[in-house]
This record gives sequence, C-alpha cells and structure tokens, in this order.
Amino acid sequence: LSEEPDFAEPREGAAIRQRFRDVDAAFHRTLLAGSRNELFLRLSHPVVMALNHRIDRDWAGGRRDARTVASARGLVGADTVQRYPLRPEPIAMWLHMGLAYAVDQGIATASEAFAEAILAEIRGGRLQDPAVLDRLRAGLDLFDVGGLPAAHRDGFRDTMTALVRARRAPVVVMGVTGSGKSTVGRCLAESLRTPFEEGDDFHPARNVESMERGEPLDDRSRSPWLAAVAGRMRAAGAEEGLVVTCSALRRIYREMLRVARPDAFFVHLVLGQDEATARVAARKAHYMPASLVASQFADLEPLEEDEAGMAIDATLPVERIVAEIQTGLARGARPHTPHASPTG
Repeated sequence: LSEEPDFAEPREGAAIRQRFRDVDAAFHRTLLAGSRNELFLRLSHPVVMALNHRIDRDWAGGRRDARTVASARGLVGADTVQRYPLRPEPIAMWLHMGLAYAVDQGIATASEAFAEAILAEIRGGRLQDPAVLDRLRAGLDLFDVGGLPAAHRDGFRDTMTALVRARRAPVVVMGVTGSGKSTVGRCLAESLRTPFEEGDDFHPARNVESMERGEPLDDRSRSPWLAAVAGRMRAAGAEEGLVVTCSALRRIYREMLRVARPDAFFVHLVLGQDEATARVAARKAHYMPASLVASQFADLEPLEEDEAGMAIDATLPVERIVAEIQTGLARGARPHTPHASPTG
C-alpha cells in the first residue's frame, strides 16, 4: 500500500492511507491475539489506538496549526504528508525483544514494564514519562539477560542501559555566523525529537538594529540576550530536552548558560573565516552582514578540555554532522579535533 503512486498525495492518497491504517490495525490485533498471551490480549486495544495516533500525527507532518488538525482528520488539503515509518525505531525493536523474552521467562513485572515502555514509545516517539522509565528499571532488575540469544545480549544490554540512564541535557549548537547553526540545530532537534529554539530570536531589538548597521555587539549588549537564552534552557524539562542555537563565542558566555543548566552540552561547528564570510555574503534576508564576520573570529574562544561538548567540521554534510553529534551525546563526548581543520 505504501508503494502506491498516490500514497503521499494529500487528496488522491487519502483512501489508500486509510486502508493502510486499517490493515495495520488488523495486523497488530491478529498478532497480539494469536500470541494467546493474556498480557498481549489486554494490550490489543491501546496498541492499535497508539499506532493510529502516531500514523495521524506523522501523516499530518507534525504541524499543529488549524490546517494540520483538519488534515489529520480527513487528510484533505494537507501539504505536509509524510510516509509512515514502515520499520520501527531501533529502540522499539529492543523493547519488543525484551517483552517477548520476559513473557517467555514468565516474569510478569518485567513483561508489564516492557509493554508500558513500548506503548510510551509508540505514543510519543520517545519515552517521556519518568514513571515509565522507573518501572522499566524495576523490570530490568528481574530480567534474565542470559535468556536472550548470545548474539543480541550485548546490544540489548547497552541499549537498555543507555535508555534508563538517558538524560535530556540541553544541546547548544555554537559557532561563528555562517557556520550553519540553524540548519544543523533544526535537523538535530528533529532527530532527537526535542524542541528547537533559534537563538537569534532572543536578541532584543536594539541588538538587531546594531548588527544591521554593521556594529559588533559587546559584552554589555550580549548580556540580556544570553540571559534570555539561559532562561529558555532553564525552563526545558529534564525529559523534554532542548536544542538551541547560540554563537556562545567566549567561554564567559558559555558559563552564563551553564549557570542555568550545568548539564548543557555544547557543539562547536568549526568553520574557516573565508568560508564563513562567503556564506554570510550569500545569505538573503538576514540582519548579520559579512562585515561582522571578522569580529566574531576575534571573539571566538574554542571549547576547552573541561567543557562538556564536542567540535565538528561545519563543512561536512548536515546528515554526517547530526550523526556525529548523536554519537558524541551517547558517549558524553569531550572536545576533539574536527575531521578537518578549516583555515582562512
């Protein structure tokens, strides 16, 4: 059904997508009922409801305006239709495996913990409820990892350990103007399923006016801007997470942000001055002129060894940058030498 030519068409594909949804629901109901397992039988209805909700959300494109709500109901007039993921996320695969083996091992507590985690992942695309994670921790204490096939034990153990220990530390994408902070930040936030904030939006009007006149900002003018960014970081919930762009050129600026969130993780997009100047000169509808690039490099203080974060070459493809950041976050990376050392 998903391969039908009109599947993604807002109007023409509505009936096909509805058929996809009906077949998907029937498949899962049959699968759960066919297990002849009491737990699976009780999960049949909430699983189907959660899957339907996720399909509606993804096909609506994730936007929450009136048009999207209308589109999600009838998928008429939608211009942001997405293909529903036909394969589950990797974490969902491990959770399903854990549930299957917990049932096989006859451990009710672990079975229910895995089942709740699966439902939370389906509903929200990630585990948001701390109570679910707490229950999963308790279930894992009883779970016999030795019951898994040998080839899967390490992967399962590593994934579950990372999951229950996961923290949603705010990620600050930093660097000089033109380094691609906004593009990388949006893609990273989407991949991490966290909110995204454009740091430039927190500048007071007088700062924007100064930059439009080609006047570099000083510490005094940056102070209220940094305070506003820090306030947004402070407001980010531990389970919600946040990706925010902020040049954060000097260490003292980063310290101001760390006061709000000591667990902040900084990603420095490293770019040479010539490339940065060329990029800024080519931009349209942005208040930062190319004449201010040199002042940014004059202020720049790269991450130091005791600062949680990482540096990465800003000239790499965005997908590669995001993948590198995800790896760094998983490892709690410290600053490192970028893949290339842009000069200029």
